[in-house]
Amino acid sequence: MSQNPPPDNILSYYGSTSGELREIANRQRVIIWCILGYFIIVASMVALSVIDPQEPILLLAATLALMLAYLGVLVTALVFVFMLAIKLYGIVVGILLGLMMFVPLVNLITLLVISAKATSILKKNGVKVGFLGADTSKL
Repeated sequence: MSQNPPPDNILSYYGSTSGELREIANRQRVIIWCILGYFIIVASMVALSVIDPQEPILLLAATLALMLAYLGVLVTALVFVFMLAIKLYGIVVGILLGLMMFVPLVNLITLLVISAKATSILKKNGVKVGFLGADTSKL
């Protein structure tokens, strides 16, 4: 019994249409924005930690605002990692990657890995991918 080698186009198992590629590109773009938001929030928290608290109420308000922003980025990243991982890997890996989003620093690595996988699939399908993801208007 001979097995056929996997095709060059990874998504051909799913019937890679431009709609599926657009879906992957859109989800990847949101994940990239979450990565950028994560870095901005962490840098802001570090900056707040070195400020001399002359007004502790303002410092507390800024810290709470950053924590709420971080929670928003985390929830958004969790949803889009789960949706993209289901599309690329299947439901079991999607659930595992979703659970990894709750572990600090591991969540950033998870975001980078899933974004890199989406980039490789988009490039294998002939889509040009830039710093902030693929241009979906060309799909």
